[in-house]
Amino acid sequence: MKKKIIFMILGLLLIFIVLWFKNHSTIKITVSPNTANAEIVYKFINQSNQKVTEIKSTSNTIKKILPRGNYEIWVSANNSSYFTVVESKRFLGQTAVEAKTQTEKVRKFVGDNPDSCMDYINKILLSYACNSSFNSINIHMPATAVQPTYVVKNEATADIFGDTEGIINTPSGSLALVHASAESEIGGQPHFIYKLVMANQRLKQTNG
Repeated sequence: MKKKIIFMILGLLLIFIVLWFKNHSTIKITVSPNTANAEIVYKFINQSNQKVTEIKSTSNTIKKILPRGNYEIWVSANNSSYFTVVESKRFLGQTAVEAKTQTEKVRKFVGDNPDSCMDYINKILLSYACNSSFNSINIHMPATAVQPTYVVKNEATADIFGDTEGIINTPSGSLALVHASAESEIGGQPHFIYKLVMANQRLKQTNG
């Protein structure tokens, strides 16, 4: 009986260890150019829960074990900075980041608490949960001298249905790649590209 209990405990411990390794990863950051022993601030922001892990070090290279997920990586040192987003690996797999810091030339506040996917149209920030409904896009209206920034939810449109897979800016205008919902799929084509225009604080399709 005692042996069975011991084996059960060891089995549960083994399962716990395997699950822990499966759900954790290693992120390695190497900063360049060399900061000459200046203090470097490393920030890891978990996009799923917004938990911030901050490390201050004079080393140009660090490794950090973190729960697996998507992370915003911020590095700052000597009035220069670096930013990127990475998806970490399973089983303590290492994700390497080459952080080439640059001097910040200008900073402008364009919106508060944006979602994980973002774009900029007509000097207005758009944000949305990646691959979410086109109608759920947040439009971050810029602040004025008398009013702070605020968020407007994009209204449902009669001509665009589906999930937003990406928005890009081109010389001819802003384009959205949308994975069509079932009711709007035509001729077996599940993806559509729409040319967008901002009008009355709403994103709409334009034929121009």
